[in-house]
Amino acid sequence: DLLINDGFKILVFAGPQEKELEEEISSHNKKIISTGTTNSIDNFFALLNLTDILITGDTMGLHAGLGLDKKIIALFGPTSQDEIEMYDQGIKLSPKLDCLCCYRTDCNKKCISNLSEKEVYKNIKRLIK
Repeated sequence: DLLINDGFKILVFAGPQEKELEEEISSHNKKIISTGTTNSIDNFFALLNLTDILITGDTMGLHAGLGLDKKIIALFGPTSQDEIEMYDQGIKLSPKLDCLCCYRTDCNKKCISNLSEKEVYKNIKRLIK
C-alpha cells in the first residue's frame, strides 16, 4: 500500500506455477499490473526492462535485472546473499532469523515474509535518491 499511495505503479512478474497468487495480487488495485505468467524469455526481459526499480527474491529476475543494469532490492531468506554480487545496482535485504540460507523450499517460517513493507519502502526511497 505504501508504494501505491506514493504514486508507484507495480508490475507483477510470476511463472505458471504462481498463476493464482499473481492473479490475487494484481486484482487488488488498478496500479498493480499483471505481466502474465507465460511470457517467452524475450518478452520477460522486455517487460523487466520497463521497470525503474526491481524488487525480487534470488530468482532469474534478479540475475536478468542485474544484466539489464536495473536498480534492485534483492530479498534473501533461504538462499545466500553472500553468493550474489549487486555491482552497485542495489540493496540486499534479509530478515533477522537464525535459519537463513537453509536452501529449503518447504520451510514453514516463510523467511521472506518476515521482511517488513516499511523496510522495503525505505530502501526504495534510498535507491531513488
